Amino acid sequence: GVVLITTKKGKEGKSTIEYSGYASVSQLPRKLEVMSPSEWLNFRIDSIKSIAATNENHYGAETDWQDEIFRTAYSQSHNLALSGGSSNNSYRISFNYLDQEGIIKKSSMEKYVTRVNLTQYAFDKKLKLETNITASQVLENRVPVGATGFEGDLLLNALKGNPTWPVYGEDGEPFQTISAEERNPVAMLDYTDDVTKTTRVLMGGLATLNIISGLTYKMNFGL
Repeated sequence: GVVLITTKKGKEGKSTIEYSGYASVSQLPRKLEVMSPSEWLNFRIDSIKSIAATNENHYGAETDWQDEIFRTAYSQSHNLALSGGSSNNSYRISFNYLDQEGIIKKSSMEKYVTRVNLTQYAFDKKLKLETNITASQVLENRVPVGATGFEGDLLLNALKGNPTWPVYGEDGEPFQTISAEERNPVAMLDYTDDVTKTTRVLMGGLATLNIISGLTYKMNFGL
C-alpha cells in the first residue's frame, strides 16, 4: 500500500505569521535509597569475611553517585510559520527548533525542522500542482545507559558504587581503582563521547489533472 502524509498548507488571503513555543524543566522524581558509606563498608566486610576489607575499600569520601550523574534539565521549543496565498496559489513555510536536555548529565537532543508546502493551479484550475519538502537535522548526545559490558552501565554503577570513593583524585582526573568490576560513574560520563547526527530530507509532489467531468488523473512522486 501507499501511505500519504499531509501537513498544514497555506490558505487564500493575506499572509500570516504564526509563532508558538514553550520551555520546560525536568527533574528526577526521587532518588533510589542506597546504603550509607558505613553501611556499605560493613556489608562489604561481611561479604568478604575479612576485617582487612575495611582498609581495602575505605577511601575517605562520602559520595552520593546519584547526585553526581543527575541534574535539573531545561528544554525549549520554538515554532515559526509563514503562510498565505491567492486564488491560484498558496504557500506555507515553517521552522521548528527543539533543544531538550536529559536529566542525566551530558544527555541531550537538538532538532531543526523546516517544512515547505506549495500549491499552484493552472489551466483554469484544471491542473493542480502540489509540492512539499521537509528537511530535518537531529543531534543526539547519548550516555552509557544500556548494554555496556559485564561491569554494568552508568545507572547500575551509580547504585552499586563505593560511596567512599572521591569523585576525582588528586590529579584532577576521575578517581578509579584497578578493579575491572567497579567503575566511577562520573568517569563513564566524562570519557564517553557518543554523538549521533541524523540529516533527513523528504520531497514529494502531486499533480492532479481534471480531464473531463468524473475523470481525474493523479501523479504522485517522492524522494
